[in-house]
Amino acid sequence: MTWCDLSKTNFTGADLTAPNLTKAKLTGTVFRDIKGLDTARDLDQAMFD
Repeated sequence: MTWCDLSKTNFTGADLTAPNLTKAKLTGTVFRDIKGLDTARDLDQAMFD
C-alpha cells in the first residue's frame, strides 16, 4: 500500500511489520499494541504526507 487513507482505521493488535507505510495517511489513527513499532517515537519520526 503506497497511498492509503488510514485515518479511520483502528490498528489495535495489527501487524504492520511488512507493509510500506511511508506515504500512508495515519492522522487520527488509533495505535495500540502494534507489532513492528517499538515506541511512539517510531511514529513521530515516520514520514507522513
